[in-house]
Amino acid sequence: MRPVHTFLALLSVALSCTITPIWSLVAIGKVHEVGGHEHWAPNVDYTVWSTHERFYRGDWLVFRFRKGMYDVVQVNETDYDRCSADHPILVWNGGNSYATQLNETGRYYYICSRGYCWEGMKVALVVENRPTPAPVPSPSSPASAPLRGTSAIVAPILAVACALTNAGFALA
Repeated sequence: MRPVHTFLALLSVALSCTITPIWSLVAIGKVHEVGGHEHWAPNVDYTVWSTHERFYRGDWLVFRFRKGMYDVVQVNETDYDRCSADHPILVWNGGNSYATQLNETGRYYYICSRGYCWEGMKVALVVENRPTPAPVPSPSSPASAPLRGTSAIVAPILAVACALTNAGFALA
């Protein structure tokens, strides 16, 4: 391979190894397993569980439960308070798990409609916009001055070497 092609191939690998994982974290969001290790079951305090979680737009909720015994019903606040599935927004009663992405900000309410809501099988949560990252400071101090001379060449090579090492390539 010619040196230019080799460099471009290495640069492509380095960029994909650094940008792809960062992009996937932003695109996928966090996965919240409802109830933690207790899963979706009666006599679990989902209010306590939900206060220890932060829910952002793009995150996922995963309900795991006993097949045929429980279900997941998304309801409005009134039906949540009454443990009623009279006006369901969404009903999931097949299988033993259900995953849903939280695509909008606001309040979400879920219950089990098979009589277990009265035993605590209900959860309410608030979904917020993901906080914006802090702005990057402008280069004003010598510590953040642009790279010059040898550093301008060595730094990108080290970045590529690190990316290749993280991607599983052995640099010998």
